[in-house]
Amino acid sequence: MKTKLKLILSIIAILGTVTLFAGSNSQLMYKTIQVNNNPYTVFNGVSGGPTLNNIKTKEIALTPLTKMQQAYLKEQASKILANTANAAENQSQNNESYTAPQTLGSITYASGLQQAINNMPVLDQGQTGTCATFSTTEALDILCGNSTDYYNILDNLYIGAYLSSLNTSYLSQEVQNQMNILGLTNFPNPWNGSCENLVLAQYKSYGCIVGEAPNDNNGNFANNDETQMIDPLTSTQVVIPSFTYQTLYVAPSYTQNQTESYAQQIEGALHQGKLVVIGIPVDDSQTAPPNGMSGEIYPDANNQGQYDILTTVSNEFAPDVWTCTNQIASDIENNIKGVGGHAILVTGYITNPQYGNFFIIRNSWGADNGTSGNDFISFDYVNNFSTSATAVWNA
Repeated sequence: MKTKLKLILSIIAILGTVTLFAGSNSQLMYKTIQVNNNPYTVFNGVSGGPTLNNIKTKEIALTPLTKMQQAYLKEQASKILANTANAAENQSQNNESYTAPQTLGSITYASGLQQAINNMPVLDQGQTGTCATFSTTEALDILCGNSTDYYNILDNLYIGAYLSSLNTSYLSQEVQNQMNILGLTNFPNPWNGSCENLVLAQYKSYGCIVGEAPNDNNGNFANNDETQMIDPLTSTQVVIPSFTYQTLYVAPSYTQNQTESYAQQIEGALHQGKLVVIGIPVDDSQTAPPNGMSGEIYPDANNQGQYDILTTVSNEFAPDVWTCTNQIASDIENNIKGVGGHAILVTGYITNPQYGNFFIIRNSWGADNGTSGNDFISFDYVNNFSTSATAVWNA
């Protein structure tokens, strides 16, 4: 009888375990986004301007939010909606068109990394929940001056899958420390969603595989086997990249700097020559029309190296600006189960006296997404809705 009782309690404990990330492919969230048929180049001196009627769609995968993340985001959304003035202002931005300024203002990249950022191709995670692995691996490639995805993402996903099969006690102390920050009891399978600091802890502890199965498609794997695993101790192609990382915050329970906002911590890291990978929620209204984004940032039509911002509610442009609008706050509060998680790489920021500050985002949805693979996210969106951030830099 005691044996049966212990077995029942063990099963209840297992079923009751709360993990931070999705546990199987069936739990991934698939959404449709607008992309450009003829993406134009931005941030490298070449400018094309937006093209009308150039929109197509593609499907992307997001990872489900945990109950803790859902509760936090709903609370943040409620605070925004409770502020009547802020809600009215944001609603106005959704319904009005503004005259685009002649220049976007100051453009600041992570110190010393602009050329490396421009040389690195945009990656494409395809319809897999691998955004954390893609964004962190691209960060390492940029820091090392690679002009390709030198650190093989596919094989490194296989290593992560192997680690997820191990008892936690067999994992490195580095990995366990990051799991503790996240409140995890099990290492998540990276195919189904992870967190950027865990991927970096994996690379720091076990290294990265290079030189095998070159990726000619910048991701979007044609022949990935998500059941495959690689023991890093048995591979002859593992190298330990030279880098340092620091978890900046995990909302709402952890922040390494109590006196600075999330956006200030990220901005400070960029000024120090660090790249930052952040976790954000993605709402239905940001992925399919009618979209909840505030507009489009694009190179000016006169090819003067300046950048404009257009606010529009039409479907003539694929939106690439994520802002903290009343519509998004309402969607998060009322339909949190329709909101997914995503990890993206912050490479710099831009300022404009009319529109405020925006981080420059290198996304992993392919070069046809946003502005040649780049998106933009307002500082207030990060402060209100970002769920995590990790800075990474050369050792």
